[in-house]
Amino acid sequence: MKIAVLSGSPKGKYSITLQSALYLQHHNPGDEFEIFHVGQKIRKYEDSAVMGEIIDALAAADVILFAYPVYTFLATYQMARFIELMKLHPKSKSLSGKFATQITTSKHFYDYTAHRYVQDNCADMGLKYITGLPADMDDLLLDSGIKQINDFYKRLRFCVENDMYEKRTTPKVKPVSFDYNSAIPATDKSADFRAVIVSDCEDNNSMLRSMIDAFVAAFPYNVDEFNLAEFKFSGGCLGCFKCAADGTCVYKDNFENVLRERILTGDAIIYATTIRDHSLGTKTKNFHDRQFCNGHRVMTHGKVVGYILDGEISKEHNLYDVIDSRSDVSNMFLGGVATNESRERSLTDASIATLAKTTAFALRGSITKPQSFFGVGGTKVFRDLIYLMQGIMKADHKYYKKHGVYDFPHKRYGFILKMKILGVLMRNKVISKKIGNRVNVEMMKPYTKAILRSPKG
Repeated sequence: MKIAVLSGSPKGKYSITLQSALYLQHHNPGDEFEIFHVGQKIRKYEDSAVMGEIIDALAAADVILFAYPVYTFLATYQMARFIELMKLHPKSKSLSGKFATQITTSKHFYDYTAHRYVQDNCADMGLKYITGLPADMDDLLLDSGIKQINDFYKRLRFCVENDMYEKRTTPKVKPVSFDYNSAIPATDKSADFRAVIVSDCEDNNSMLRSMIDAFVAAFPYNVDEFNLAEFKFSGGCLGCFKCAADGTCVYKDNFENVLRERILTGDAIIYATTIRDHSLGTKTKNFHDRQFCNGHRVMTHGKVVGYILDGEISKEHNLYDVIDSRSDVSNMFLGGVATNESRERSLTDASIATLAKTTAFALRGSITKPQSFFGVGGTKVFRDLIYLMQGIMKADHKYYKKHGVYDFPHKRYGFILKMKILGVLMRNKVISKKIGNRVNVEMMKPYTKAILRSPKG
Protein backbone atom coordinates (compact mmCIF):
# COMPACT_ATOMS: atom_id res chain seq x y z
CA MET A 1 0.00 0.00 0.00
CA LYS A 2 0.97 3.63 -0.46
CA ILE A 3 0.28 5.57 2.72
CA ALA A 4 0.20 9.37 2.90
CA VAL A 5 0.72 10.43 6.52
CA LEU A 6 -0.65 13.82 7.55
CA SER A 7 1.19 14.60 10.77
CA GLY A 8 -0.87 17.20 12.62
CA SER A 9 1.45 17.74 15.57
CA PRO A 10 3.14 21.15 15.84
CA LYS A 11 6.24 19.32 17.06
CA GLY A 12 7.15 17.91 13.65
CA LYS A 13 9.62 15.03 13.83
CA TYR A 14 9.43 15.14 17.64
CA SER A 15 5.76 14.16 17.63
CA ILE A 16 4.99 11.11 19.75
CA THR A 17 2.06 10.29 17.46
CA LEU A 18 4.36 10.30 14.45
CA GLN A 19 6.46 7.55 16.03
CA SER A 20 3.55 5.14 15.56
CA ALA A 21 3.54 5.90 11.82
CA LEU A 22 7.33 5.46 11.74
CA TYR A 23 6.95 2.10 13.50
CA LEU A 24 4.52 0.97 10.80
CA GLN A 25 6.89 2.23 8.12
CA HIS A 26 9.83 0.33 9.61
CA HIS A 27 7.98 -2.96 10.01
CA ASN A 28 6.19 -2.88 6.65
CA PRO A 29 9.03 -2.32 4.18
CA GLY A 30 6.87 -3.49 1.29
CA ASP A 31 4.58 -0.48 1.73
CA GLU A 32 5.43 3.09 0.80
CA PHE A 33 5.01 5.87 3.37
CA GLU A 34 5.16 9.59 2.61
CA ILE A 35 5.02 11.96 5.58
CA PHE A 36 3.75 15.52 5.47
CA HIS A 37 4.32 17.71 8.54
CA VAL A 38 1.13 19.72 8.11
CA GLY A 39 0.90 20.65 11.79
CA GLN A 40 4.38 22.12 12.02
CA LYS A 41 4.15 23.85 8.62
CA ILE A 42 0.50 24.90 8.62
CA ARG A 43 1.25 28.44 7.47
CA LYS A 44 2.89 27.01 4.37
CA TYR A 45 -0.39 25.38 3.37
CA GLU A 46 -2.26 28.66 3.50
CA ASP A 47 -0.84 29.03 -0.03
CA SER A 48 -3.38 27.53 -2.44
CA ALA A 49 -0.67 26.31 -4.82
CA VAL A 50 1.17 24.46 -2.04
CA MET A 51 -2.11 22.95 -0.84
CA GLY A 52 -2.83 21.84 -4.39
CA GLU A 53 0.48 19.99 -4.49
CA ILE A 54 -0.20 18.04 -1.33
CA ILE A 55 -3.71 17.16 -2.50
CA ASP A 56 -2.16 15.74 -5.68
CA ALA A 57 0.12 13.61 -3.49
CA LEU A 58 -2.83 12.44 -1.41
CA ALA A 59 -4.73 11.53 -4.58
CA ALA A 60 -1.84 9.28 -5.60
CA ALA A 61 -1.93 7.36 -2.30
CA ASP A 62 -4.03 4.32 -1.38
CA VAL A 63 -4.65 5.49 2.19
CA ILE A 64 -4.62 8.91 3.85
CA LEU A 65 -3.52 8.57 7.48
CA PHE A 66 -4.33 11.45 9.83
CA ALA A 67 -1.84 11.30 12.73
CA TYR A 68 -2.12 13.83 15.54
CA PRO A 69 -2.21 14.30 19.32
CA VAL A 70 -5.60 15.07 20.84
CA TYR A 71 -5.83 18.69 21.98
CA THR A 72 -8.91 19.83 23.95
CA PHE A 73 -11.47 17.27 22.78
CA LEU A 74 -10.52 17.39 19.07
CA ALA A 75 -7.56 17.44 16.71
CA THR A 76 -4.93 20.12 17.15
CA TYR A 77 -5.77 23.60 15.86
CA GLN A 78 -3.10 23.07 13.18
CA MET A 79 -4.73 19.84 11.96
CA ALA A 80 -8.18 21.45 12.09
CA ARG A 81 -6.92 24.35 10.00
CA PHE A 82 -5.37 21.95 7.49
CA ILE A 83 -8.65 20.06 7.17
CA GLU A 84 -10.45 23.37 6.65
CA LEU A 85 -8.02 24.40 3.89
CA MET A 86 -8.16 20.92 2.40
CA LYS A 87 -11.96 20.99 2.12
CA LEU A 88 -11.99 24.51 0.67
CA HIS A 89 -9.51 23.71 -2.10
CA PRO A 90 -11.06 22.99 -5.54
CA LYS A 91 -8.83 19.93 -5.98
CA SER A 92 -10.31 18.24 -2.91
CA LYS A 93 -12.89 16.53 -5.13
CA SER A 94 -10.08 14.37 -6.52
CA LEU A 95 -9.82 12.64 -3.12
CA SER A 96 -13.34 11.20 -3.21
CA GLY A 97 -13.22 7.42 -2.95
CA LYS A 98 -9.81 7.30 -1.25
CA PHE A 99 -9.42 5.34 1.97
CA ALA A 100 -8.68 7.29 5.14
CA THR A 101 -7.96 6.42 8.76
CA GLN A 102 -6.29 7.97 11.79
CA ILE A 103 -3.91 7.42 14.68
CA THR A 104 -4.03 9.61 17.77
CA THR A 105 -2.07 9.68 20.99
CA SER A 106 -3.35 11.06 24.27
CA LYS A 107 -4.18 9.88 27.76
CA HIS A 108 -7.60 8.92 26.34
CA PHE A 109 -9.11 12.27 27.33
CA TYR A 110 -11.96 12.55 24.83
CA ASP A 111 -10.09 10.88 22.00
CA TYR A 112 -13.42 9.47 20.81
CA THR A 113 -14.75 12.97 20.03
CA ALA A 114 -11.53 13.77 18.16
CA HIS A 115 -11.86 10.61 16.10
CA ARG A 116 -15.48 11.31 15.27
CA TYR A 117 -14.59 14.86 14.22
CA VAL A 118 -12.05 13.58 11.67
CA GLN A 119 -14.41 10.81 10.56
CA ASP A 120 -17.22 13.29 9.86
CA ASN A 121 -14.91 15.53 7.85
CA CYS A 122 -13.63 12.55 5.87
CA ALA A 123 -17.24 11.75 5.00
CA ASP A 124 -17.73 15.32 3.75
CA MET A 125 -14.85 14.80 1.31
CA GLY A 126 -16.16 11.44 0.13
CA LEU A 127 -13.32 9.50 1.76
CA LYS A 128 -13.84 5.88 2.73
CA TYR A 129 -13.16 6.03 6.44
CA ILE A 130 -11.70 3.04 8.29
CA THR A 131 -11.81 3.00 12.10
CA GLY A 132 -8.62 4.47 13.54
CA LEU A 133 -6.32 3.75 16.47
CA PRO A 134 -6.78 5.80 19.69
CA ALA A 135 -3.44 5.06 21.34
CA ASP A 136 -2.13 6.01 24.74
CA MET A 137 1.03 8.12 24.69
CA ASP A 138 2.98 5.20 26.14
CA ASP A 139 1.49 2.37 24.06
CA LEU A 140 4.45 2.13 21.71
CA LEU A 141 6.66 1.33 24.72
CA LEU A 142 4.52 -1.63 25.80
CA ASP A 143 4.07 -5.11 24.34
CA SER A 144 0.30 -4.65 24.52
CA GLY A 145 0.59 -1.38 22.60
CA ILE A 146 2.77 -2.97 19.93
CA LYS A 147 0.15 -5.67 19.44
CA GLN A 148 -2.57 -3.03 19.13
CA ILE A 149 -0.77 -1.07 16.43
CA ASN A 150 0.06 -4.25 14.51
CA ASP A 151 -3.56 -5.38 14.76
CA PHE A 152 -4.68 -1.94 13.59
CA TYR A 153 -2.51 -2.18 10.49
CA LYS A 154 -3.65 -5.72 9.73
CA ARG A 155 -7.26 -4.58 9.94
CA LEU A 156 -6.50 -1.53 7.79
CA ARG A 157 -5.03 -3.74 5.08
CA PHE A 158 -7.95 -6.16 5.36
CA CYS A 159 -10.47 -3.34 4.95
CA VAL A 160 -8.67 -1.83 1.96
CA GLU A 161 -8.38 -5.19 0.20
CA ASN A 162 -12.07 -5.93 0.79
CA ASP A 163 -13.38 -2.38 0.21
CA MET A 164 -14.82 -2.23 3.73
CA TYR A 165 -15.32 1.10 5.50
CA GLU A 166 -17.61 2.97 7.88
CA LYS A 167 -20.83 4.26 6.39
CA ARG A 168 -21.73 7.89 7.01
CA THR A 169 -23.90 8.50 10.08
CA THR A 170 -23.73 12.31 10.38
CA PRO A 171 -25.78 14.00 7.65
CA LYS A 172 -24.31 16.76 5.54
CA VAL A 173 -25.20 20.03 7.21
CA LYS A 174 -26.27 23.00 5.11
CA PRO A 175 -25.58 26.63 6.11
CA VAL A 176 -28.53 28.44 7.63
CA SER A 177 -29.71 31.35 5.50
CA PHE A 178 -32.68 33.67 6.00
CA ASP A 179 -33.33 37.31 6.78
CA TYR A 180 -33.04 37.60 10.53
CA ASN A 181 -34.04 40.83 12.24
CA SER A 182 -34.60 40.22 15.93
CA ALA A 183 -37.73 41.55 17.61
CA ILE A 184 -36.29 41.15 21.11
CA PRO A 185 -36.57 44.48 22.95
CA ALA A 186 -33.56 45.86 24.81
CA THR A 187 -33.65 45.34 28.58
CA ASP A 188 -32.18 47.57 31.27
CA LYS A 189 -28.73 46.41 32.38
CA SER A 190 -27.60 45.67 35.92
CA ALA A 191 -23.96 45.61 36.99
CA ASP A 192 -24.53 42.73 39.43
CA PHE A 193 -23.07 40.26 36.94
CA ARG A 194 -21.02 40.36 33.77
CA ALA A 195 -21.08 38.08 30.74
CA VAL A 196 -18.25 37.86 28.22
CA ILE A 197 -19.09 36.87 24.66
CA VAL A 198 -16.20 35.13 22.89
CA SER A 199 -17.01 35.40 19.20
CA ASP A 200 -15.27 34.95 15.88
CA CYS A 201 -17.65 37.24 14.02
CA GLU A 202 -16.24 38.65 10.79
CA ASP A 203 -17.53 41.95 9.42
CA ASN A 204 -19.48 40.17 6.67
CA ASN A 205 -21.26 37.75 9.01
CA SER A 206 -24.49 39.68 9.48
CA MET A 207 -26.37 36.60 10.73
CA LEU A 208 -24.07 35.93 13.67
CA ARG A 209 -23.83 39.62 14.48
CA SER A 210 -27.62 39.87 14.62
CA MET A 211 -27.78 36.86 16.95
CA ILE A 212 -25.16 38.36 19.25
CA ASP A 213 -27.02 41.67 19.32
CA ALA A 214 -30.27 39.85 20.15
CA PHE A 215 -28.63 38.14 23.14
CA VAL A 216 -27.19 41.43 24.40
CA ALA A 217 -30.66 42.97 24.15
CA ALA A 218 -32.29 40.10 26.07
CA PHE A 219 -29.64 39.69 28.78
CA PRO A 220 -30.36 41.77 31.91
CA TYR A 221 -26.71 42.21 32.91
CA ASN A 222 -23.63 43.85 31.47
CA VAL A 223 -22.03 42.21 28.45
CA ASP A 224 -18.53 42.54 26.95
CA GLU A 225 -17.37 40.94 23.70
CA PHE A 226 -13.96 39.55 22.84
CA ASN A 227 -13.76 39.03 19.08
CA LEU A 228 -11.24 36.38 18.04
CA ALA A 229 -11.39 37.69 14.47
CA GLU A 230 -9.72 40.88 15.71
CA PHE A 231 -7.05 39.30 17.94
CA LYS A 232 -3.69 38.55 16.32
CA PHE A 233 -2.61 35.13 17.54
CA SER A 234 1.08 34.41 17.01
CA GLY A 235 0.15 30.80 16.34
CA GLY A 236 -1.49 27.69 17.70
CA CYS A 237 -0.46 25.86 20.88
CA LEU A 238 2.92 24.18 20.32
CA GLY A 239 2.56 21.59 23.07
CA CYS A 240 6.01 22.68 24.24
CA PHE A 241 5.17 22.60 27.98
CA LYS A 242 7.12 25.83 28.54
CA CYS A 243 4.02 27.11 30.39
CA ALA A 244 3.83 24.08 32.70
CA ALA A 245 5.95 25.64 35.44
CA ASP A 246 4.56 29.16 35.76
CA GLY A 247 1.70 29.51 33.23
CA THR A 248 3.67 31.81 30.90
CA CYS A 249 3.24 31.07 27.18
CA VAL A 250 6.26 31.01 24.86
CA TYR A 251 4.35 33.29 22.47
CA LYS A 252 4.55 37.03 23.08
CA ASP A 253 1.07 37.94 21.83
CA ASN A 254 -0.20 38.53 25.42
CA PHE A 255 -3.01 36.00 25.03
CA GLU A 256 -2.67 34.49 28.52
CA ASN A 257 -3.08 37.91 30.12
CA VAL A 258 -6.10 38.73 27.97
CA LEU A 259 -7.58 35.35 28.87
CA ARG A 260 -7.12 35.81 32.61
CA GLU A 261 -7.96 39.51 32.85
CA ARG A 262 -10.75 39.98 30.29
CA ILE A 263 -12.42 36.62 29.80
CA LEU A 264 -12.05 34.47 32.91
CA THR A 265 -13.10 37.42 35.06
CA GLY A 266 -16.60 37.20 33.59
CA ASP A 267 -19.37 35.49 35.55
CA ALA A 268 -20.65 33.88 32.36
CA ILE A 269 -18.85 33.02 29.12
CA ILE A 270 -20.92 32.86 25.94
CA TYR A 271 -19.35 31.45 22.77
CA ALA A 272 -20.76 32.86 19.54
CA THR A 273 -19.73 31.30 16.23
CA THR A 274 -20.84 29.66 13.01
CA ILE A 275 -20.66 25.88 12.95
CA ARG A 276 -17.95 24.87 10.47
CA ASP A 277 -16.57 21.46 9.58
CA HIS A 278 -18.41 19.80 12.49
CA SER A 279 -16.76 22.16 14.97
CA LEU A 280 -16.92 25.69 16.32
CA GLY A 281 -14.41 26.81 13.69
CA THR A 282 -10.63 27.05 13.71
CA LYS A 283 -10.43 30.44 15.42
CA THR A 284 -12.38 29.13 18.40
CA LYS A 285 -10.30 25.93 18.31
CA ASN A 286 -7.12 27.99 18.51
CA PHE A 287 -8.61 29.90 21.45
CA HIS A 288 -9.34 26.67 23.32
CA ASP A 289 -5.93 25.13 22.55
CA ARG A 290 -4.08 28.22 23.69
CA GLN A 291 -5.82 28.02 27.08
CA PHE A 292 -3.28 25.31 27.86
CA CYS A 293 -1.32 28.19 29.38
CA ASN A 294 -3.54 27.39 32.39
CA GLY A 295 -2.51 23.75 32.17
CA HIS A 296 -5.10 21.30 33.49
CA ARG A 297 -6.35 23.67 36.17
CA VAL A 298 -10.09 24.40 36.23
CA MET A 299 -10.28 28.21 36.25
CA THR A 300 -14.01 28.37 35.51
CA HIS A 301 -15.49 26.54 38.49
CA GLY A 302 -18.98 27.85 39.27
CA LYS A 303 -19.29 30.00 36.16
CA VAL A 304 -22.04 29.75 33.54
CA VAL A 305 -21.36 28.92 29.91
CA GLY A 306 -23.62 29.21 26.88
CA TYR A 307 -23.48 29.07 23.10
CA ILE A 308 -24.92 31.19 20.30
CA LEU A 309 -24.55 29.05 17.20
CA ASP A 310 -25.24 29.88 13.59
CA GLY A 311 -25.97 26.39 12.25
CA GLU A 312 -27.80 23.11 12.72
CA ILE A 313 -26.51 21.86 16.07
CA SER A 314 -29.27 19.22 16.31
CA LYS A 315 -27.53 17.30 13.49
CA GLU A 316 -24.07 17.64 15.05
CA HIS A 317 -24.23 14.99 17.77
CA ASN A 318 -20.47 14.80 18.26
CA LEU A 319 -20.14 18.57 18.50
CA TYR A 320 -22.89 18.67 21.11
CA ASP A 321 -21.02 15.99 23.07
CA VAL A 322 -17.97 18.26 23.01
CA ILE A 323 -20.04 21.23 24.24
CA ASP A 324 -21.66 19.18 27.00
CA SER A 325 -18.39 17.52 28.03
CA ARG A 326 -16.44 20.77 28.09
CA SER A 327 -18.90 22.36 30.52
CA ASP A 328 -18.93 19.23 32.67
CA VAL A 329 -15.13 18.92 32.92
CA SER A 330 -14.84 22.67 33.54
CA ASN A 331 -17.42 22.60 36.38
CA MET A 332 -19.56 25.14 34.55
CA PHE A 333 -23.33 25.32 34.42
CA LEU A 334 -24.43 24.96 30.79
CA GLY A 335 -26.99 27.69 30.27
CA GLY A 336 -27.97 26.32 26.89
CA VAL A 337 -27.36 26.50 23.17
CA ALA A 338 -29.18 29.12 21.11
CA THR A 339 -29.44 28.44 17.40
CA ASN A 340 -31.06 29.73 14.23
CA GLU A 341 -31.60 26.30 12.70
CA SER A 342 -35.38 26.77 12.71
CA ARG A 343 -34.87 29.38 9.96
CA GLU A 344 -37.66 31.44 11.51
CA ARG A 345 -37.25 34.76 13.29
CA SER A 346 -39.68 34.04 16.12
CA LEU A 347 -38.14 30.67 16.97
CA THR A 348 -34.62 32.06 16.75
CA ASP A 349 -35.62 34.89 19.08
CA ALA A 350 -37.16 32.37 21.48
CA SER A 351 -33.97 30.27 21.47
CA ILE A 352 -31.77 33.28 22.22
CA ALA A 353 -34.16 34.64 24.86
CA THR A 354 -34.19 31.24 26.60
CA LEU A 355 -30.39 31.23 26.73
CA ALA A 356 -30.38 34.75 28.18
CA LYS A 357 -33.03 33.93 30.82
CA THR A 358 -31.41 30.65 31.87
CA THR A 359 -27.98 32.23 32.13
CA ALA A 360 -29.34 35.08 34.25
CA PHE A 361 -31.26 32.62 36.46
CA ALA A 362 -28.13 30.54 37.05
CA LEU A 363 -26.11 33.62 37.95
CA ARG A 364 -28.68 35.00 40.38
CA GLY A 365 -29.12 31.69 42.17
CA SER A 366 -25.47 30.55 41.98
CA ILE A 367 -26.86 27.39 40.37
CA THR A 368 -24.42 24.52 39.98
CA LYS A 369 -24.65 21.17 38.26
CA PRO A 370 -23.08 17.94 39.52
CA GLN A 371 -20.55 16.32 37.22
CA SER A 372 -21.72 13.36 35.16
CA PHE A 373 -19.51 10.66 33.66
CA PHE A 374 -18.18 13.28 31.22
CA GLY A 375 -16.77 15.39 34.04
CA VAL A 376 -15.88 12.72 36.59
CA GLY A 377 -14.13 10.51 34.03
CA GLY A 378 -12.23 13.39 32.46
CA THR A 379 -11.11 14.73 35.83
CA LYS A 380 -9.78 11.34 36.92
CA VAL A 381 -7.76 11.01 33.71
CA PHE A 382 -6.05 14.33 34.44
CA ARG A 383 -5.76 13.57 38.17
CA ASP A 384 -3.64 10.49 37.47
CA LEU A 385 -1.64 12.24 34.73
CA ILE A 386 -0.71 15.26 36.85
CA TYR A 387 0.22 13.09 39.84
CA LEU A 388 2.69 11.17 37.68
CA MET A 389 4.05 14.28 35.92
CA GLN A 390 4.11 16.59 38.95
CA GLY A 391 7.83 17.18 38.47
CA ILE A 392 7.12 18.99 35.19
CA MET A 393 3.59 20.26 35.76
CA LYS A 394 4.33 22.03 39.03
CA ALA A 395 1.55 24.62 38.76
CA ASP A 396 -1.03 21.91 38.05
CA HIS A 397 0.26 19.75 40.90
CA LYS A 398 0.06 22.62 43.38
CA TYR A 399 -3.49 23.43 42.26
CA TYR A 400 -4.64 19.79 42.46
CA LYS A 401 -3.26 19.43 45.99
CA LYS A 402 -4.89 22.66 47.17
CA HIS A 403 -8.32 21.86 45.72
CA GLY A 404 -8.50 18.20 46.74
CA VAL A 405 -8.43 16.79 43.20
CA TYR A 406 -6.13 14.01 44.38
CA ASP A 407 -9.02 11.90 45.68
CA PHE A 408 -7.34 8.54 45.16
CA PRO A 409 -9.52 5.74 46.60
CA HIS A 410 -6.51 3.82 47.92
CA LYS A 411 -5.95 6.63 50.45
CA ARG A 412 -9.33 6.07 52.14
CA TYR A 413 -7.82 3.62 54.59
CA GLY A 414 -10.66 3.70 57.15
CA PHE A 415 -13.34 2.99 54.56
CA ILE A 416 -11.30 0.19 52.99
CA LEU A 417 -10.78 -1.43 56.43
CA LYS A 418 -14.53 -1.29 57.18
CA MET A 419 -15.31 -2.98 53.86
CA LYS A 420 -12.76 -5.71 54.52
CA ILE A 421 -14.28 -6.44 57.93
CA LEU A 422 -17.78 -6.42 56.46
CA GLY A 423 -16.63 -8.75 53.69
CA VAL A 424 -15.23 -11.26 56.21
CA LEU A 425 -18.48 -11.20 58.20
CA MET A 426 -20.68 -11.63 55.15
CA ARG A 427 -18.66 -14.62 53.91
CA ASN A 428 -19.38 -16.41 57.19
CA LYS A 429 -22.76 -18.08 56.69
CA VAL A 430 -23.65 -18.16 60.41
CA ILE A 431 -22.81 -14.52 61.04
CA SER A 432 -24.35 -13.43 57.74
CA LYS A 433 -27.64 -15.08 58.71
CA LYS A 434 -27.66 -13.31 62.07
CA ILE A 435 -26.92 -9.95 60.50
CA GLY A 436 -29.89 -10.32 58.15
CA ASN A 437 -31.11 -6.91 56.95
CA ARG A 438 -28.98 -4.91 59.42
CA VAL A 439 -26.49 -4.04 56.64
CA ASN A 440 -29.16 -2.15 54.73
CA VAL A 441 -30.43 -0.49 57.92
CA GLU A 442 -26.94 0.72 58.87
CA MET A 443 -26.27 1.96 55.35
CA MET A 444 -29.43 4.06 55.46
CA LYS A 445 -28.66 5.83 58.78
CA PRO A 446 -26.43 8.63 57.40
CA TYR A 447 -28.91 9.27 54.57
CA THR A 448 -31.81 9.51 57.03
CA LYS A 449 -29.87 12.19 58.93
CA ALA A 450 -29.05 13.99 55.68
CA ILE A 451 -32.74 14.32 54.80
CA LEU A 452 -33.29 16.36 57.98
CA ARG A 453 -30.39 18.73 57.36
CA SER A 454 -31.14 22.33 56.48
CA PRO A 455 -29.65 23.49 53.18
CA LYS A 456 -26.78 25.98 53.29
CA GLY A 457 -27.01 29.30 51.46
